[in-house]
Amino acid sequence: MLSNAMEIGKRLKEAKDLLPHGEWGKWLVESVSYSQRTANRLMQLFEEYGDKLFASGDDSGSSNSSAHKLCTNHIDVT
Repeated sequence: MLSNAMEIGKRLKEAKDLLPHGEWGKWLVESVSYSQRTANRLMQLFEEYGDKLFASGDDSGSSNSSAHKLCTNHIDVT
């Protein structure tokens, strides 16, 4: 589940980077069901911990557990 949140954060960041300045909020409303706050938190989660999770290349539960331990107390994505 944590890796899914990070993947969503990664994709949201990629989408935001492609949009002209000032269009992010409008795109969120039209394209996804996340509030701007939730989208920002998902992107923050990816920016802070995504490299650590994806660098392991391990899709087993152990990498998720490690990443979960790293960020559980730092970011509330709800």
